[in-house]
Amino acid sequence: MDQAWLYALGHAQQQTGVSLHCATKVINHHHLDLTDNEEKRPEFLRLFHGELSCALNTLLGRERYDQPGQIFDDRPTHHMRLLDAEAQAAHLVYESVQCVAAGLVKRPEDMPGFVFDFSLWKGLPIRVRRPEFYFDPRLRDEYVYLWFNPPARLYRKFNGDLDQLIYYMRRLQTEAIRAMNAARKWSVMGVAVSLTNLQLR
Repeated sequence: MDQAWLYALGHAQQQTGVSLHCATKVINHHHLDLTDNEEKRPEFLRLFHGELSCALNTLLGRERYDQPGQIFDDRPTHHMRLLDAEAQAAHLVYESVQCVAAGLVKRPEDMPGFVFDFSLWKGLPIRVRRPEFYFDPRLRDEYVYLWFNPPARLYRKFNGDLDQLIYYMRRLQTEAIRAMNAARKWSVMGVAVSLTNLQLR
């Protein structure tokens, strides 16, 4: 599932050219932070959600689970425009600690599969291999490359010093995680329990 999510995301980025800043999953939904300079967001989401829905239905059928057909519900995708560097930083931290806020795990890195890290802003792209299901090898590249970079306003706030920006974002993230864990009055559910509860609903 993780590979299909990343491959569909990378393909949609490749086709539309949107700039991705963050991508996170929380059991039954995901968060994306992006910049769309050419008004390609509707096409990006159509490609990404459409491909992911078909791929997950195929995977469920292959594993002998019921195929719901429609993976995403009828609610429209929620969009929010972040107008300044402070709003961008706050929302990026919010997205990166969603699994902790939901009481699933104590730290984001405890979640299985891909976990976004702010260091991805300065590294090479993530190379994602084509899953062995749904994606036609005659039409799709064996690999797609998924790029992440910081939002422009936030980058300018630190005068282009990427190391300082990453250090700042990690510090905000650490403080948020510490505060949430200190305020929690019960143990985290853990990923296995969360998935079991999700299947029973």
